[in-house]
Amino acid sequence: IACLKRQCVDGEVDTYSTVARELFGLRPREKKDRSHEGRKIAVMNGKKRVLLVDDDVDFVVATGAVLENAGFEVAVAYSGDECLKEVERDKPDVIIVDVMMERMSTGFVLSRKLKKDDNSRRIPILMVTAVTEKTGFRFDPKTDGPEWLPVDDYAEKPLDPSDLIRRVKKLLRQE
Repeated sequence: IACLKRQCVDGEVDTYSTVARELFGLRPREKKDRSHEGRKIAVMNGKKRVLLVDDDVDFVVATGAVLENAGFEVAVAYSGDECLKEVERDKPDVIIVDVMMERMSTGFVLSRKLKKDDNSRRIPILMVTAVTEKTGFRFDPKTDGPEWLPVDDYAEKPLDPSDLIRRVKKLLRQE
């Protein structure tokens, strides 16, 4: 990971996500691949699908491992646009989204789009972010309302793995 970060800083690669996709196999699935076969197996085994949306490779790798170890199927998107494509292609059961990606407000904009779309409005969204640490602004879906913060749950990074799993299960009504 340190080498990956250095390569990005040195300009040897365009983005973390480019290298992460190659190193860790974390790619949006292409139309020609057979990922639907894996989805059918996951559904038959009762696995719930979590879409993890963040441009931070370290967070994606660590959080993806935690979720997989807890029995979830994990899909990854590194941008708001990738998320929208993935939701259209293979609807997840829960979405975990960061606020600051391409822009400081990407997560807010993405959440609004998802909640306004008839095909995705019922998918629970957990926003996990370090925005308060970086900006000093505090957010709360209960007090800020769905117009400003259209998510079902909100947590600050870093998030304890057991708290993450508890929150995801609560959104799935498994707790």
